[in-house]
Amino acid sequence: MMKLNIINMESFLKTVNQCVGAVYLVSQGGQKRDINESYRIQAELLEKFEKNHRFLPITVEVSNPKDYMNIVCHYVAAC
Repeated sequence: MMKLNIINMESFLKTVNQCVGAVYLVSQGGQKRDINESYRIQAELLEKFEKNHRFLPITVEVSNPKDYMNIVCHYVAAC
């Protein structure tokens, strides 16, 4: 599980959509929703991101180790 502060949502979602496995958005209550190629959920995230002045803290859980590393590398490069 990773806690991320997203500052470039479009690029983050592009990386998520390139993943081969599930990428779960974990809510504060512990509910998980797969956001990989889930464009309705992604649109909700973009809306929250814009309302929060182009910043959004999220928690994700990634099932595939390669996908996990791709997201970590993206996050480090974007910071």
